[in-house]
Amino acid sequence: MMRMSGSLNDGFLPRGEKMGQARMFPSDGAETLSSKLSAPIPGIKDGIRYPGVYSNMMTFLGGSRSCIGFKFAEMEMKQIIAALVLRLHFALPTDSDANGHIKEIQWTLKAFHTPVIKPPAGDGVSPTVPLNVRLVQEEDFKW
Repeated sequence: MMRMSGSLNDGFLPRGEKMGQARMFPSDGAETLSSKLSAPIPGIKDGIRYPGVYSNMMTFLGGSRSCIGFKFAEMEMKQIIAALVLRLHFALPTDSDANGHIKEIQWTLKAFHTPVIKPPAGDGVSPTVPLNVRLVQEEDFKW
């Protein structure tokens, strides 16, 4: 612990003596720090916030047992889904199967609302949503 006189526990440092290692701290450290603090905040341009990782997105339950990646992983999944929705076309199947049955979706309420395929095309119990997926084409945007 440094005392007002400038002495350290074992040795003595004259008043005004600078401590530090030049290889770790640049000689213009004070100026560099002040320029970093006065620089604009990354992610904000013209007063508009752009999405990114915020402090509330990095913990799960907090405390000593925290998952630092839960919200981050959730955010990444949302970004992947958003990218896929822009490039892919999703549609419910309209073709009939080999027996001539069309897959119709019905919502059941047991513990949760779950989509099932109505009999005879499906069993009416297993949660299933059949989708036809393809790349977006120019015709998809014509009305």
